[in-house]
This record gives sequence, structure tokens and C-alpha cells, in this order.
Amino acid sequence: ESSNLLLVSFNKRDDILLKIVRLCSLLTKTLADHRSRRAGE
Repeated sequence: ESSNLLLVSFNKRDDILLKIVRLCSLLTKTLADHRSRRAGE
């Protein structure tokens, strides 16, 4: 039972980590786009 619960919590944490990583990459991409646009002006 307890090991099963641990697995579930690990999966949930991984899911949250994945979302955070995706958000971070999205943010850096947006920032890079803004910088390149400013450089192009």
C-alpha cells in the first residue's frame, strides 16, 4: 500500500516538474523572440 502511494506521489510530482519545465522553456523562447525583434528594429 505505502509503496503504491509513493509511486502516485512521485508521478504527480513529475507531472508538475514537467509543467514547470515547459513553462520555463516557453518563457525563455518568448524572451529570446522579444530580444531578436528589438535587435531587428
